[in-house]
Amino acid sequence: MPTNTTPELTELWKHDDPAASQNSFMELMPAAEAAADNAYTVGLLSQIARAQGLQRNYEAANASLDRAKKLLDSGEPQLMQAALVSYLLERGRIYRASGYEDRAEDYFLEAYEMALDCSETAMAIDAAHMLGLTLTGNESTDWFERALKHSGTGLNAQARRWEAPLCELLGRIHAEDGREEDARRLFGEAAQLRHSLGLAVGGELKCSGVACACPESLTDGSLLVL
Repeated sequence: MPTNTTPELTELWKHDDPAASQNSFMELMPAAEAAADNAYTVGLLSQIARAQGLQRNYEAANASLDRAKKLLDSGEPQLMQAALVSYLLERGRIYRASGYEDRAEDYFLEAYEMALDCSETAMAIDAAHMLGLTLTGNESTDWFERALKHSGTGLNAQARRWEAPLCELLGRIHAEDGREEDARRLFGEAAQLRHSLGLAVGGELKCSGVACACPESLTDGSLLVL
């Protein structure tokens, strides 16, 4: 069982079917537990929790994260950093979805700082984007812009794939604020990025708050960028 779980786990996600995604992750649990690979198992449990949260089964999601936390507490901290970031992100998402934005903010901020410390750029971008969704006003926009900056300087493909959807999201925010020139620039950049990466180019963007209906949008308003 691999110790770097991100590529394998992300490939199992289906944007439009969290129940099927959950089943795919759960099928890997017996082998992960048999291999006693705690970091990988925490990654699985974190993604199971996210899928459960997208189905609004918050009790089950918290139970999955409680299992992950026990494994984190019993493991070697230096070997569990990426797994811990994944756990923090998903715990924050469940708190945000449940209406506890203040608690969610604390988890996302810790995830962001730890992800930078262990060079997990894609997860740092995810955490920054979740802070943007959780906060309001200028603070929200600042976090989205920080996420976009990280995506533009990321060294791996997973980090760079955040750039187009974040451009679209910020473009919509600027359009709503009357900054039409900035919005057009960002939408144009997003289209070019999608074309260069072979990604789908969205049609007309719709918005609920700051949740942009680009191809990566999920039912909770967050993005799942793989």
